[in-house]
Amino acid sequence: MVRHRLPAASPRPGPASGAEPGPAPDAVPGPGAVRATLLPGPRTLLSRGLPDPAVRPPGRYLYEPDGAVIRAHLVAEVAERLDGGLIDPTIAYVTADEHRPTPYATAYEITDRLPFNVKKLKALLRERRVGTLTVKKRGSAVEPEELRRKALPKPHGTASVTVFLTRVAGAPTMLLGHPVR
Repeated sequence: MVRHRLPAASPRPGPASGAEPGPAPDAVPGPGAVRATLLPGPRTLLSRGLPDPAVRPPGRYLYEPDGAVIRAHLVAEVAERLDGGLIDPTIAYVTADEHRPTPYATAYEITDRLPFNVKKLKALLRERRVGTLTVKKRGSAVEPEELRRKALPKPHGTASVTVFLTRVAGAPTMLLGHPVR
């Protein structure tokens, strides 16, 4: 994962370099243009200077943008490609109603949305016979290891769940789901 500032004379990477075509295939990035390059690949996402994506309620899918995309401030470009929006104006999670594969974000299918509550999470994990819990967080002070110990002190079965500790429109929220394969 690399973040670059392109000089004005840099040619736009073409398909042979693994770049995805953008809406202006003949455009040459100007001074100060930003791109995120994912390695191996390379796959390159160029900044188009888009405004921040709209905030919307969580849809069926949650996308976790790649770290290079976040560091390059290109979350809006990913959200546009996914026809998605943000779950909170300060959190880099993109949500959409349809799954669209992209190399720039990992997709998760969301099965549950709950207010943050460890007891409710623990009961849900027991009911669903969860044995493996992955905890991801953005915008939460809760430590993932601490939550994992409290919510799943022992495995209840073989199911796997990913829980996202985050904010949705400012409210502490848990989104549960699994990676899209």
